Amino acid sequence: HLLTAGEDRTVRTWDLSTGACVRTSPVFAATVRALLIHPDGKRLLVASEADLAICHLDSGATLTSHRIEIPYNPRLCISQDGRELFVGSAGRLRVYALDSGELIDLRVLSESPITAMLAHPDGVHVITGHDDGRVCISALQGIRPPRIGHIGDIAYLDIDESTQAVTAVISDRLRRWDLQTAAVRDERPWPSTRPRIRAAAHGMALAVDAQGVIEIWDLAADARRHQLAGHQKAPRTLSISGRGDRLLSLSSDALRIWDAASGACLHKWDSVPEELQKNSSDAILLPGERQALFAMAKGPAQIWDLHTQTCTAVVADLCNVDRLSVDAQEQWLAALSRDKVDVVDLATHTRMATFRPTAQVVRACAI
Repeated sequence: HLLTAGEDRTVRTWDLSTGACVRTSPVFAATVRALLIHPDGKRLLVASEADLAICHLDSGATLTSHRIEIPYNPRLCISQDGRELFVGSAGRLRVYALDSGELIDLRVLSESPITAMLAHPDGVHVITGHDDGRVCISALQGIRPPRIGHIGDIAYLDIDESTQAVTAVISDRLRRWDLQTAAVRDERPWPSTRPRIRAAAHGMALAVDAQGVIEIWDLAADARRHQLAGHQKAPRTLSISGRGDRLLSLSSDALRIWDAASGACLHKWDSVPEELQKNSSDAILLPGERQALFAMAKGPAQIWDLHTQTCTAVVADLCNVDRLSVDAQEQWLAALSRDKVDVVDLATHTRMATFRPTAQVVRACAI
C-alpha cells in the first residue's frame, strides 16, 4: 500500500497493484504535513500544524494525539525502538517522547536548513543532511534521563560529577541518587532545629539563621563549617560560584562576596541599588569574579561590575528569571523561569537552548 496526505486534511491509502484508493481517513483538524509508520508496523503517525495523531495503521482510527508544533516543510523520523520522535526544521532538531508528547531535547545543529534525517540503528545517534551539503551525526546521550518520582517540594538540586550523584534538598530532608541509574543512595533528615537551606552546590549548603547569619554546611560530613556575619538584614539571595570557591550574598542593604574555604569576606557593598533591591530574584558570580549576573523577576537579567557598582550590560535572552545555576567549568548557565529552563553560553551571553521539562511549575535546576 501507499499512504498520502495533503491540504484536504485526510490520509488516503492506495492499493499499489490497482492504483485504487481503498481507504480515506476522517478529516484532521489541519493540513497534514508529514506521515510516518511506527517501527512496530501497527501504528501511523500523522503530523499536522499543531498536532501529532497516532493512528491504527489498518483501520485508520486515532489512538491518541499530542499537542506538538510541527513546522512548515519538516523532516521527521522515529528512533529504532519507537520511543522518540525527531523533528528537524531550519537548523534545529527537536526530540519528543512519543508516549507523552513531551519535548525532551532541543538542539541548534547549524544555520543551514535540515533537508534529510534518519535515526541511526545504534539508538544513540541521529543523522541530518543540510542545505549546505554537510551531513551531521549527533549523539543523543542524555535525552533519556532516569526519572525520579515525586518526593515533595524540591528547593535545590546539587550535581556532584566526582561521585556521579544528584542531591535534592527538600524542606525536611536530603536525598541522594545515582546520576546514571536514579537509584537512591542515601537519605537523611534535615532537623527542624537547623535553619532552612537556601542554596546548595559542590557538596555544601548555605542556610540563614534567625539573626541573618549565614551558615556553611558540609553535606557529606553533616557538619557546619562557618558562620558568616556581615548583613544587618537577612540575605534573600545566596549563591555558590561554578567552581565552588566563592559565595555571593545579597540583602536589601548589602552585598558580600565570601571565600568558601575560609569564610573570609573578600568584597562588599554597603548599599544596594534600588533596582536590585526590588527586582532581583537571584545572582551568580561570573568568571573572573569582577562581575555578577543578576536575574530579574520582571525584565531582562543585568550584569553589574562589582567594583564600580554599575550595570554594564543587559542580557535580553534572559527575562523574568527565578533561579540561576552555573556549571563547574563556568561555561554554561541554566536560568529557570517557572515552566522552562534556558541554557546560556556564559562567554557570549547568548541563549543556546530552551527546555520545558514538565507540565508542572519547575522549582529547581542544576547544570
